[in-house]
This record gives sequence, structure tokens and C-alpha cells, in this order.
Amino acid sequence: MERMIAEEHWGYYAFVLANNEVAEKGKIVCIDTGNAGIIIMGKTATGLIPIGIAMESFTGNGVKKLQVKLFREIQATYWDNDGTTPCAATDRGTLCYIKNNTTVSKDSTGRSTAGIILDVDATMGVLVHWGLKAF
Repeated sequence: MERMIAEEHWGYYAFVLANNEVAEKGKIVCIDTGNAGIIIMGKTATGLIPIGIAMESFTGNGVKKLQVKLFREIQATYWDNDGTTPCAATDRGTLCYIKNNTTVSKDSTGRSTAGIILDVDATMGVLVHWGLKAF
């Protein structure tokens, strides 16, 4: 049976904004790789990956999604998540690795890089931004 590949091209994406984070429309949005991959607004800190511009203003509650206009259109694919060493939402902005031809993992031992984790969904799998230069 052939696996359905959920590949998409995005110019916008909705990310859950961190609890108590204040989004301001038109300002820089980042993945905070130093703090469990949460989505925050740009500020002085290390470990931030700028991903786009906030399209609305509100205070995050850890559940509500912020619509973000990405700095450039990206190509990403949902892949199966490894049951042994799975990728988690807290791994956003970090690398994942090829386990087999349909599955990615956080375990890098003897494995090649698949790409950068953008999101993890229990149903869809791991959303991976891939390519020769992901960001």
C-alpha cells in the first residue's frame, strides 16, 4: 500500500503562541529553540529562529494559534513519527533524522538529516521543512 504524502507549500502558517506572549501585528515571530521550541515574538535572546511576521495582535494562552506570514514560502512534508525516539512539539526548530523511507526520528545515531521540525501533530505526523538548505 502506498503512503499518502502530505506535502504542502506555505506562505503562511498558524502556530500556537506561547502562554502570556504578546503578539503584535507586523512584528517578528520566532521559534525559541532554547525554550522547548515555543513560538514567541522577536526579542534579545539566543536560540531564536526568525520565521515570519505576526498577522494579528493578541496575548497568547498556550492554545490559540497565531497566523504568521513566513519570510519566504516553504515546502514541508508530514512524515510518520518514530515510535521509539519520537519528535515532539518541543523540538520545533531542531533537526530530525531519517529512520526509513516514511519515518523521521530524533535519534541521529547512524542516520542522515531529514530536515527541520516545524510542527508535530498526533494525526498527521512530523511536519519537516526539508531540502539542501532548510532555513
